[in-house]
Amino acid sequence: MSPYRSAAIHERANELALLCAVVRARNQLCAMVRSEPVLVPAFGTAVGLALGGLLDRVLVKASEGAGDTANAFVLRAVATE
Repeated sequence: MSPYRSAAIHERANELALLCAVVRARNQLCAMVRSEPVLVPAFGTAVGLALGGLLDRVLVKASEGAGDTANAFVLRAVATE
């Protein structure tokens, strides 16, 4: 086992021990631990989609005045085929 993975496991064990000390109800702790792997990726997906949509709007707006660049010509040629 790599030292990084060992350190991560040790850190997670310490985090869970602290949660056990703070959270009174065991079922509440179990719910927190079970919901974390669902909530973190869901939040990351939502933020990624929002930032991607914003970047899309910015790039489309910036490329509107580009004129007949080489890339625009290639895209038009592919679209007309």
